[in-house]
Amino acid sequence: MLDIDTASLKAKQAVSEASQDETNLRNDWDAQLAQELQNTEAELDTLSLKLITSRDLMTEALVQSADASQTPSPGKAVDINYSIIRQKDGKSATIAANEGTPVQPGDVVKVEPTLNTQ
Repeated sequence: MLDIDTASLKAKQAVSEASQDETNLRNDWDAQLAQELQNTEAELDTLSLKLITSRDLMTEALVQSADASQTPSPGKAVDINYSIIRQKDGKSATIAANEGTPVQPGDVVKVEPTLNTQ
């Protein structure tokens, strides 16, 4: 009788451990799925922001190309003026430039078309 009671208790303990293992596995699975969902949503947010930025840039490029197609009219030439904005001692300095002027890291090249009506 004692052997049967001992075996019964061991079986109940094994069932209890298996049930606990199942619960742990389900919890781990749920946590992993929640983390994957969070990562996917963050990636979607990032891609959405990139898409909006790309659309804005394309719209701006289309507007600028439409503006550019309106000038110059016959008999009018466009002069292009270049300048370089360079940081020196913590201050911005504007330097007159041409197409051959070397640029340095951190420089901003400013291009301004001007209509020449001569």
